Amino acid sequence: MSSLPYTCNDIITVVRDPHHSLGKEFWLEGGSVRKKACVSVSLAFAVMHEIPDIQALEKLLREVGEDTHAAIINAKFKGIEVGEEFVILSENKFKELLKLEGREKCLGVHRLVWEGKPYKAVGRFKQNMEHSSWQLLDRDTDEHTPPEIASLDFDGWLRAVDRVLSVSSCEYLRVGSSSARVERT
Repeated sequence: MSSLPYTCNDIITVVRDPHHSLGKEFWLEGGSVRKKACVSVSLAFAVMHEIPDIQALEKLLREVGEDTHAAIINAKFKGIEVGEEFVILSENKFKELLKLEGREKCLGVHRLVWEGKPYKAVGRFKQNMEHSSWQLLDRDTDEHTPPEIASLDFDGWLRAVDRVLSVSSCEYLRVGSSSARVERT
């Protein structure tokens, strides 16, 4: 038995930027599909969701995947209730909107009125968050990936991950990357 305290946080936070895309942007250039990340959030609205099982996770990921302005954070924010809409601010936005400078002053939950509506506001700092029980394993294969790992199929890759993280007894949901889901029409 572990002596470390453990809290089960079956929480996924959905964050939305109403004005900007929060995923990857794809376009054709010279006959090839090009992409770039579009995540640079300074002010976003968020809601934490309790995700008790793999079916709930799949449903949430489908909903978020259909919204180009949404993304997930696999964490719980301290001082915020599940289902409550709140605002996540960057350090620069804390300075601009709440006149708070420096990370120490931005920690914790603050009050913000945005477009006439009051919100709790937090920064996406590790001190404001607790880990989620849901963990995301992202497999990227690029020029930095060792050839013996890059050549593995999914099952081989999962066995390799299991040797490091002991995940073989965990239930999992496999989702293709946003790049893999792009189709040329």
